[in-house]
Amino acid sequence: MFHRLGDFISRWWLIVLGIWFGAFFLLRIAAPPFSEIAKGGQFVFLPETMPSRQGELLLQRAFPGRQTTSNMVIVVHREDRSGLTDDDRTFIDDTLKPVLEGIRDRVNTKAGLSAHKAVGEDSRIITNIHTFSEPRTGDLLVSEDQRASLVTVDLAIDFQDNRNWELVQHIVDALNDFEHGGNLPKGLQLALAGSATLGRDLSQAEADSAQHTGTLTITMVVILLVVIYRAPLMALVPLLTLFVAVDVSLHLLTLLAQAGYVPLFKGLQVYTTVTTYGPGIDYCLFLIARYRENLAECATPQAALTRGIGQVGSAIAASAATVICGIGMLTFAQFGKFHEAGIGISFSLAITLVATLTLTPALLFLTGHWAFWPQPRIGLGAKADQRPVIDELPAQQNLFDPLWTYLGGVLEHRPLTLLLGTLGALLPFAVFACFIYRNVNYGLLEGLPKSATSAVGARVLEKHFPAGITGPVRLLLQDSGVDFHEAAGISMVQDLVERLMKRREELKIADIRSVSDPLGAASRAGKALSEGSLMTNLLSRGAARHRSVEHYVSNAPELDGHLTELEIILTTNPFSMESVRILDRLKLALHDELPDEEASQTTIAFVGPTASVRDVNTVSQSDQQRIYVLVVSCVLGILVVLLRSICVSVYLIITVLLSYLTTFGITWLVFYGLDPGGFIGLD
Repeated sequence: MFHRLGDFISRWWLIVLGIWFGAFFLLRIAAPPFSEIAKGGQFVFLPETMPSRQGELLLQRAFPGRQTTSNMVIVVHREDRSGLTDDDRTFIDDTLKPVLEGIRDRVNTKAGLSAHKAVGEDSRIITNIHTFSEPRTGDLLVSEDQRASLVTVDLAIDFQDNRNWELVQHIVDALNDFEHGGNLPKGLQLALAGSATLGRDLSQAEADSAQHTGTLTITMVVILLVVIYRAPLMALVPLLTLFVAVDVSLHLLTLLAQAGYVPLFKGLQVYTTVTTYGPGIDYCLFLIARYRENLAECATPQAALTRGIGQVGSAIAASAATVICGIGMLTFAQFGKFHEAGIGISFSLAITLVATLTLTPALLFLTGHWAFWPQPRIGLGAKADQRPVIDELPAQQNLFDPLWTYLGGVLEHRPLTLLLGTLGALLPFAVFACFIYRNVNYGLLEGLPKSATSAVGARVLEKHFPAGITGPVRLLLQDSGVDFHEAAGISMVQDLVERLMKRREELKIADIRSVSDPLGAASRAGKALSEGSLMTNLLSRGAARHRSVEHYVSNAPELDGHLTELEIILTTNPFSMESVRILDRLKLALHDELPDEEASQTTIAFVGPTASVRDVNTVSQSDQQRIYVLVVSCVLGILVVLLRSICVSVYLIITVLLSYLTTFGITWLVFYGLDPGGFIGLD
């Protein structure tokens, strides 16, 4: 089959070039931008069966139309001990808030127009803006040291939604205008935090990393090929092949995603580039080397290419099959990004295989003898009946030939010594990798540069407020035998809150807001409510209780009165792994603190960023175990079929696993050594 393919390409190489480059340019015109089709975000890729996703669905049923998906939090603060002044408060309400409202109106209007709807609940992006001056709850936005106040902007879109980029930038520009335009009271400072700010920074970091990684990959490949083979055009042929193949595959994937056949996520481009260029370059060089050997025998270029493709085509196809099928096992992952990577990368590798066997030889015909310049011409232009001129084949074909020759001699004469030396060098790192491969911090904030807007804002916020105030743990209690509208149900919630507050140090709880304590069990506002006159106390408590029931107890028909929400504010950042560990302890504590008769019939669900981070951690580790087994089993099966030898196949698998684990261990140690405090591990 591959001999026939080689014969076809040698005859019609111009048509092959036309097809590939025609597809390249047509797809660039026809396909929409990848960023418009690919999904952003992190938690949206969790399976629907995960607890946090089930909790979100329950929350939507219980309180329809009231979900705040993400937020931005402006920290207005003073670092001197005098605290916020009246001028500061005036600035917040009379200057800052109107600017934010203007941004809200522009953004919501644009969203309504883009959705072809009138501006309304369904098309709004910014849903609410809260400041300290709001009745009843405004005091909760002022720090206890009176040196900071929060302005929260509630959003109806995911924290990593593409639209956050523009929105966050509007807020950042507005804050910069205040700081540099002289409208800010002297000594007052502004910082930006919140989940949407974090999402924008994460998306920006991913995009920058993708661009830098792709550029670095191509640059290093160029340098290595030119240095090792010392033939610039021979380096250009595989690079051009890979560039066209990856570009064509990504644009085809974009069209398939637009038609609804495959899902895509932002960041897939960098995974595709890195994982495709490595094997793709190998395939191309394998074919070029065999083509060069055939030319050295003074065959015509057409005969040399036909023979070369026939000789190595099956080996390249078999090698590609192991990679494609191995990476294809990612499609069995539960986490959406892993699943989609299995589809996208395998598809790109298949396109790369086709390009290697068709576009690469066509390019070799196009470049002619210049492909090997400045090395001597190797049989090119010779007649078919000429005697071989073997002297024209350089003795040294690449820079490392002397090293390979030396190692070959050592292997021939002292194989056991080389084996033991290699194992002695590799095994310590491989064993180390087996112990630390799960040492990964899936907290989102820790992975950002310390100079990122959200990281700076989080540090400022944590000086004055509990870190968890930007993303409370939303606890849902559902019990068909309890009516939380009634005094008995409210008393049950109050008793649970008091029990949890007694363990606040252990559970890192800063405050709990609920139907029994709408202003917080530990809030100053709640305490102030109890210090008034008897009549004021009764009236205020009655009004507050009515509002709290409306806010914290579901009135949805199927859940009416039987579901209530508690907002638990932790002292730790909601996107950190420390908060995940606390959430696990909190779940156990709830079972301990609920009365036995209630614990058996009460359904508990957690919603919020911490619950989602926990599920990402859980599903990632589960997928790793599944993928490890599937990949090794799949590749081993392919090798057994190809090589018809179980022993050789197992040997190959062991050597690859040893190389992989050694690489993992060394990489972990290198990056940990570069930044022990900031290193978050490897996935």
